[in-house]
Amino acid sequence: MTTPSQPYYVITANHLFNGEVVFWADADQWQYLLSEAYAFDDKDDADDNLSRVRADQVVGAYVIMVEKDASQQITPTHLREAIRASGPSNYFHGKQHDRNAPHLSDRLQDQKGE
Repeated sequence: MTTPSQPYYVITANHLFNGEVVFWADADQWQYLLSEAYAFDDKDDADDNLSRVRADQVVGAYVIMVEKDASQQITPTHLREAIRASGPSNYFHGKQHDRNAPHLSDRLQDQKGE
């Protein structure tokens, strides 16, 4: 039996101008890769920063739960967020085409029904 890891929290949204999924990295700084996101260890801190998101940069911002592995790689805890982080699933383009982007599907557990 594995011990559940400490939950972390990341702010995600869609870029206002191109619609791409983005992740909060710092005040007014958004990144396209989940690996570059800032992971809060306290949900209240994440929620506090969520209230400061600028509407002229992104739309639909919300907080997601993630985990960090031993090498500090961030992985979403829900399949929906893994799909959003890795890009559209109909064909390889955008983030999926970038060979430096982590393959989140390789690290996800079976999450049927989520």
